[in-house]
Amino acid sequence: MFKQALVVLVTLGLGACALPAQHTYVRDAVSSRLYLYQQPAEGTARLDVVRGNGLFGGGCATELKIDGQIVAQFQAGEQASFYLAPGTHQLEARHFGSCDNGTATLSAQLNAGSNPTLAIGSHGKSLAWAQAAKS
Repeated sequence: MFKQALVVLVTLGLGACALPAQHTYVRDAVSSRLYLYQQPAEGTARLDVVRGNGLFGGGCATELKIDGQIVAQFQAGEQASFYLAPGTHQLEARHFGSCDNGTATLSAQLNAGSNPTLAIGSHGKSLAWAQAAKS
C-alpha cells in the first residue's frame, strides 16, 4: 500500500513539472518593488511582464533588468507594465531565493505603441513572449 501511494505521489510530482506556467491568476506587483519605467509617455511602447504562478517557485523572487538596470522584483503570480522608448532592449531575469539561481536573457525590438507581453517562468530560468489572448 505504501509503495502504491509513493508511486502516485512521485507521478503527480513529475507531472506537475511538465505543466506550463500559469498566467491566469495574477495580481499586480507591489509598487515598492517597481523601480523604473512606470510612467506612460507619448511614443513609448508598453511592455507587460507577468511571472508565472505554477506549482513551484513560490519561494524565490525574480529580479528583472532592462538594458542592465534593475527595474523590478517579482514574486510568483505578479505582473507589471513598463513604458520604454522604441528600439532594441536587453531583458534579463535573475531568479534567487529557494529556487536554483539562474538567469535568462532576451533581446526585444519594441515599436512605438506596441504592447507585447513577456512571460517569466514560475520557477526560474525562462523568458518568453506570451501568446496574445484570443478574443
